[in-house]
Order: sequence, then C-alpha cells, then structure tokens
Amino acid sequence: MRYDFPYNWAGSIEIPDSNLVEIYEQGVRMPEKQESEIIKEAVLNPIGTSPIKDMVRSGQKVLIISDDNTRSTPREYRSLIQKY
Repeated sequence: MRYDFPYNWAGSIEIPDSNLVEIYEQGVRMPEKQESEIIKEAVLNPIGTSPIKDMVRSGQKVLIISDDNTRSTPREYRSLIQKY
C-alpha cells in the first residue's frame, strides 16, 4: 500500500501488505460550541493559573498570541480582538 502524507513536504511511504494490520481514519466530530465561544471560555477560565483580569491592573494592556502550526489558522480568528 502506498500512503501519501497530507503535507507537501512529507512525501509518501510504501507499506508491504504483509505489514499492514489495519487502517484507521479520523472520524468527523461536530463541536458542541462555536470556536469563538470555546476561546472566550478558555481565556476567562484558564487551567492552572488565575484569569487575566486578576493579573493586570486597570489601564494595562494584554496581548495573547497563539497558533497551531499543524493547520492553517482560519482568517476569521487571526484578528479576534475583544475586550472582556
């Protein structure tokens, strides 16, 4: 079996049928909430630290940058800037 990786830089591999046990495919899972709502909840209720509002004083500015290099960042979330 020939497997082509879904990344241009990764190429492909040939797996002999005698070595192939099973093929697993990722299932499609629909999120229960919109991504923007999940992001908002995560910012307001972080795990393992205090909320940002408890760490800064009035008048200070905060910049949060996060990206997942395993997939493209959707354009609509590149500039998700709001005050909470």
